[in-house]
Amino acid sequence: MKRTYTADVMASIALFSRITHVDPRDCFKQQDNQLIFVVDEGKAGLAIGRGGANIQKMERIGKKRIKVVEYNPDACVFFANIIYPLKAQSIQPSEKGIKVTITDTQIKARLIGRNRQNLDKFEGLFHQYFKEEVEIV
Repeated sequence: MKRTYTADVMASIALFSRITHVDPRDCFKQQDNQLIFVVDEGKAGLAIGRGGANIQKMERIGKKRIKVVEYNPDACVFFANIIYPLKAQSIQPSEKGIKVTITDTQIKARLIGRNRQNLDKFEGLFHQYFKEEVEIV
């Protein structure tokens, strides 16, 4: 699926590459002044840097919150990477897509968010790579 990037996002991708020495797979600009970078498998630690130094530098220069998500070809692992630091009890494939099981109501509330805004953001990012449905239980 082809995407077009604005000049602002292209500048953010170039800055991310220059600071972290990691080329991102993709970059998503969120409404809440946040940039989400998707990096290749095994490159998240390098992109974040020791003690989060690279991300802190990016946030200071760009004046935006930064999140790094590690891509994984397995849909369940990729969704777990998207919702990190929230932890689900289990994320398993189902007949429609993936089934996310969360028993703690506080974690479930943070995952879904007010008016489903967090869940919509997570699903939007997930659907850029996988066409499977996400079911929260």
